[in-house]
Amino acid sequence: MRKFAWIILSIVFLGATFAVDLSADTTVEPDLLRLIRSVPQRDSFPHASYYIITDSTKVVLNEDGSFEKEIYFLAKIYTYMGKRRLANYKIYYNADFQKVELLRARTINGDKAMPIEPSSINDITPPEYSDASIYGNLLAKVLSLPAVSESSVVEIHAKIKTDKDAPIPFGAMEVLVRTEPSRKTFYEVDYPKGKKISFLSATGAPKPTKKPGMLRWIIKSYKGVNYEPGTPPLREVFPTIFYSASKSWADEAKFIYTHISPKIVLNDTIKAIADSLIKGKKGEEVLSALLRFVQDRFTQINTKFEYHGFVPHSAAEVLRNGRGDSKDLSVLLIALLKAAKIPAKPMLISSYGAKIFNIPTAYQFNKVVVSAVLNGKTYYLDPSSQYAPLNFLGPAAGGYALLVDLGTKKLTKLPVDIPESNMAVYSFDIGVDLDGRAEGSVGVTASGIPGEKLRKLFRYKKKSQIKQTLQEAASKVIPGAKFDGDTIFENINTNEGMASVQFTIYAEQYMIRQGNMAIIWFPELPFELVDIPNISLEE
Repeated sequence: MRKFAWIILSIVFLGATFAVDLSADTTVEPDLLRLIRSVPQRDSFPHASYYIITDSTKVVLNEDGSFEKEIYFLAKIYTYMGKRRLANYKIYYNADFQKVELLRARTINGDKAMPIEPSSINDITPPEYSDASIYGNLLAKVLSLPAVSESSVVEIHAKIKTDKDAPIPFGAMEVLVRTEPSRKTFYEVDYPKGKKISFLSATGAPKPTKKPGMLRWIIKSYKGVNYEPGTPPLREVFPTIFYSASKSWADEAKFIYTHISPKIVLNDTIKAIADSLIKGKKGEEVLSALLRFVQDRFTQINTKFEYHGFVPHSAAEVLRNGRGDSKDLSVLLIALLKAAKIPAKPMLISSYGAKIFNIPTAYQFNKVVVSAVLNGKTYYLDPSSQYAPLNFLGPAAGGYALLVDLGTKKLTKLPVDIPESNMAVYSFDIGVDLDGRAEGSVGVTASGIPGEKLRKLFRYKKKSQIKQTLQEAASKVIPGAKFDGDTIFENINTNEGMASVQFTIYAEQYMIRQGNMAIIWFPELPFELVDIPNISLEE
């Protein structure tokens, strides 16, 4: 414990010493060098790409509502993959309301430290958010560290300062440790005495040490795990903590409401569009028409609440831009529904079906959808999923959502999908003659997520593209089979109902005869619409 306390204290003093001139940061302190030399050999953790010596985070909430996050990261690289992951260390921040102060960034090889060159510190727009510039100046500060090898130690120390009027609530969902082993992970939240902070430890995270104005979590000697892709979300696998300045879901909903509600404003253009879309339609047809307009006409942009905040563009701006994230598209849809005199409100969901813990932080959610009421019945509409029908929320079904409204007091339980609303049914009607020639039809009927995938394969595609897709499908069903040219499509160009595709195929030598035996191959699936787990004992 004494060694770790020294590390934490050294963060403070080193920050003061090297905040101005990083190039002078060439000394490896004796205690730090001893700590580095105590790192286990690579064969102690065969699946690890690097070993975390210290991962320290300290978050401070100030009286005026501003806050800062101080990070200190010290890790020993084991493999080439570890080198790739750490050689260009990234710190994400939104320059509109955040600033980054870099206190230390260097590579340690043996007993020599090589500080980062100023020319190797660059702010870039993250490629995954390149379309999101209309939501603020999200940047990644890329630290290209010098002389990084597969046995180097990487040391990073920085502060991220957030303005008091930032459009993000104070709080977080933090996965403390993940796949890589860690000697010690430290996370502290400091806040004004007398103020209450909601918090929760989940999925094996330790309970925090509590003092007036402070919460502190520590994990020691974490061995790491070999995480398999396709397993549940990280918060359901690894130790995770949550904290929030909101005392209840009502507080969190109110914060978001104050940012979204002012943007839901009607104008004459929106009213005219709504009137033209719903003319001659009744009931659910009205909802479908308005939803489909937003789904088809607007490009979806990928954003994250913790980086881009909760302030959408106004409905008129979204209409003019022709694109938007889930906040924007929901604001426009609500405005259209309002013009049609249908009450509707924004709602936050976890689109990948992650567990929502009962701790009031909106960072558990990643998407905004719309909750509308028509003739006393509640409908859920997802304007940023192009192929989603009414009341289909994908993996979020059966989970919890946060209705963004001043009257919200608790989470909303979403209905569970019935099996028929999320399935794929394949059919094969193939005949074989005595010469081994096979011909027949192949069909698939799908709804829900499989239905979305099927529609995406064929909607808005050229005839040549459709023909190529069906030829590839035919060869999957039977090796060497050909698409015969006959096709029947149903509900491909609408999001409602079961999507269906039926097509004919033939294969000249499907059956092979050997004496009194006939050998045929069982047909394979033409389209991969459902993720089927591999249960082979060989893998």
